[in-house]
Amino acid sequence: SPPWGAHVRVDAGVRRGSEVSMHYDPMLAKLVVWGTDREEARRRMVWALRRFVVLGVSTNIEFLAAVVDHPAFAAGDLHTHFLDEHPLTPTPETAVDDPVAIAAALAAAGANGAGEGGVPTAERDDSPWQQGRHWRNV
Repeated sequence: SPPWGAHVRVDAGVRRGSEVSMHYDPMLAKLVVWGTDREEARRRMVWALRRFVVLGVSTNIEFLAAVVDHPAFAAGDLHTHFLDEHPLTPTPETAVDDPVAIAAALAAAGANGAGEGGVPTAERDDSPWQQGRHWRNV
């Protein structure tokens, strides 16, 4: 299930029951965070990535968390050779084949305020997504 909370949003193009074929666009979801400055946003991104769970497909979530949490990234030392200069060894994701664990994860996603398709609904009244305006249908 995606992480949720203040200053965290997940934009996704798939829902429960969607089929992800071998021809899918590898970016199925986008994690968006924000803060009062870059460091606050970076810390929130690490927090959210460490709590993001995707079942059924392989992801690079752990790798992305390692990149964003790297001291050079935190210092803003970014360039096209970042990964060459700071090799990160991704840890293989643990496959979950225990039906009880899968059922517990799905139940937790539903119990934590997930809306249609398992995506958490916003609780803020000032959210433009919750105000019912039709501008996003344009």
